[in-house]
Amino acid sequence: MATDWNMPRAAIRCAACDREFDAGELHQAVVIDAGEAFERKDLCLGCPPPSLLEPLAAWRVRRPHPQTKARPVLDREALYGVFSRLSDGDERRRRFRFGLALLLWRKRVLQLADTISRDGEELWCFDAPRRDERFEVVRPDLDEEAVERVSAELELLLSGDAAVIDEADGVNSEPVDA
Repeated sequence: MATDWNMPRAAIRCAACDREFDAGELHQAVVIDAGEAFERKDLCLGCPPPSLLEPLAAWRVRRPHPQTKARPVLDREALYGVFSRLSDGDERRRRFRFGLALLLWRKRVLQLADTISRDGEELWCFDAPRRDERFEVVRPDLDEEAVERVSAELELLLSGDAAVIDEADGVNSEPVDA
């Protein structure tokens, strides 16, 4: 189970053309469901994401200059959009959706309203007060340490904060233009 959540760090090369990103260069990051795991691909703005796999999320990131240590900005609206469209599906998707819910809760986009049991499963009910929406999210079979790890790794994956993982290859995130 631990390998399901080993999130890759931000790349310094385009996944499509293999060109190295310059310091300060804006490029695109996408998360795809590759069947066995969720994968992050960093791409030049001109290179399309893999055509066979539909991205679950996309955002723009900027590779910082080596001395930059600024914390990346996480686009809460884009993250909420991914969460609200993602269904529970199989166990991997349940863990991913639960992790997104925890991250949105941590970022104060969602509020935990209740926990209920239905059909032998524990459901966490989250409210999105600004949107007047409620979501029931299946709590996967994870211990508290695994829940924290999932939440932290999702934040790293989505923010591109590789500075926490490897200070030499970090990136700063910017929201994708609509």
